[in-house]
Amino acid sequence: MFSAEGMQISPDKTNVVRDWPLPTTTQHIRQVLGLCNYFIDYSEHYAEIAAPLSALQSVKVNFMWTLEHQTAFEALKKAIISAPVLATFDPDNYIYVYTDASGYAMSGWLGQPPNRQPLPLPLPKLITEMKALPALKPVLFFSRKMLPAETRYPVHKQELLALVKFLCGNRLYLINRPFTAFINHKSLIHLQEQPYLSKRQASWVELLQEFDFKVEYLPGRWNTVADILSRTPAYAP
Repeated sequence: MFSAEGMQISPDKTNVVRDWPLPTTTQHIRQVLGLCNYFIDYSEHYAEIAAPLSALQSVKVNFMWTLEHQTAFEALKKAIISAPVLATFDPDNYIYVYTDASGYAMSGWLGQPPNRQPLPLPLPKLITEMKALPALKPVLFFSRKMLPAETRYPVHKQELLALVKFLCGNRLYLINRPFTAFINHKSLIHLQEQPYLSKRQASWVELLQEFDFKVEYLPGRWNTVADILSRTPAYAP
């Protein structure tokens, strides 16, 4: 979507956050807060807004959903998919893509640095020395439930599928622009060098060759946002 302010993101690119189901367990609360925590630097009054939900994380508190919790939940979702948290896509800025697969759903998001400074790469040599990855501003999100046949794919094939679906679904922003894709399965880094690929994998690799990107390995514990989005309660079996 283009406007006088530049390339705006279509509302359907943030539906996974906007339509996040109501938390019904402590684990669901932790997922919501985990997603928000990543973008805390860009969200004003975050701690104040999140306080009612944070209190529900305690094992000493009975999980009882009230209007106060509902209000906080809706406010946090709105904060993530609105300015100043959600960024307008900048075609001249660095582009970073994160994808993940959980076994029953796949997800991804596109982020850009707020100061137009690139992330320190390669991450594997630096990541153990860092308490947290440099924060990126989110531009768009993606998540969908896997088809029954896809849930039976081996993990590396599910991870590859998540990457393919994300790139092809966001072709408008990525085609003819260099970017970095982070994945948490090392075998995908050297995918094109493997001596044998199944027919399906070969067709996926052919699709990926349309894009100008490099792949970086990112341990799962650092792929916070994509991991949470792929485990939304809405898709849980």
